[in-house]
Amino acid sequence: IAGVMGAYIAMHPTAKCNTWWGDDSLWLAFRTFKVPAVLVIFGWFVLQIICSMSMEEKTAGIAFFAHIGGFLVGLSLLTC
Repeated sequence: IAGVMGAYIAMHPTAKCNTWWGDDSLWLAFRTFKVPAVLVIFGWFVLQIICSMSMEEKTAGIAFFAHIGGFLVGLSLLTC
């Protein structure tokens, strides 16, 4: 899935996605905003990097590195 996200950025760099932001639980209002998909996926990528660096030494954080690698491979295969 991370590779597909990287390929999506390469194929559709100007795409936008609807995102729900905030919590207005008092009025039960759901607000959606159109945000560039690049920002959403970049945020996910940064979160993977932060989580991989914050792991304890007992757990290697291999899944985070696999997500980072898959994303970079998906991005690089379609930009060639």
